[in-house]
Amino acid sequence: MKEKITHLRKILQTKEEFQETMNYFFDVLVLDKNFADTGTQITPKNRIKKVLEITGEKLFQKESVHIKTLHAIEIKPYKFTHGFVAIENMYGAYFYFDDIGGMVSLSGGGDGKAHYCRLTELPKEMILPTKGTKFEA
Repeated sequence: MKEKITHLRKILQTKEEFQETMNYFFDVLVLDKNFADTGTQITPKNRIKKVLEITGEKLFQKESVHIKTLHAIEIKPYKFTHGFVAIENMYGAYFYFDDIGGMVSLSGGGDGKAHYCRLTELPKEMILPTKGTKFEA
């Protein structure tokens, strides 16, 4: 299991095609019989919820979105969380490393597509402007 999670971590940072990374997650990790037995169900961390909300806002081009469902399994030794999410009318799976971010795959929005989004978070010391303020980073 360690080698597979380490490999996922590596390709998350190096692959340019997001679908390849999600395919590895689904086809290698999720299908591994030990993966289902590894980890503990937790209340989703606020930062993961916030990153998924921001991702949904960008995807739907809305100021706010409704996360209907957020399920989380944590594998503590790897600082790794994965689970199921429902944002607005789309459903999917995500994985997230506490220190480098992760990825979400969403579908079901009526467009017939699967959307792959890289999840990152801003440095904790950065102060965001109030909503509606335009700024460049």
